[in-house]
Amino acid sequence: MRRQHGPSVRVLVVNCGSSSVKIRLLDLDRRGHNATANDEPDLIRASVTGIGGMARLDFRAASSPEVSAQQSVS
Repeated sequence: MRRQHGPSVRVLVVNCGSSSVKIRLLDLDRRGHNATANDEPDLIRASVTGIGGMARLDFRAASSPEVSAQQSVS
């Protein structure tokens, strides 16, 4: 159920680890009140893992296929 007034509620989540960075941009209005656990509120989901070695970038925008790339970084 989408709110009728005011801007949508979006939350940027950043998780930084020793060899990875992960981000999600969530649209909480998109999920709604009657959502199930399988409903995806993500507008963007991205991660860089393996920093300091063979790094991998994964990126997915809502309603788009995932894009991945690997590169050695030191």
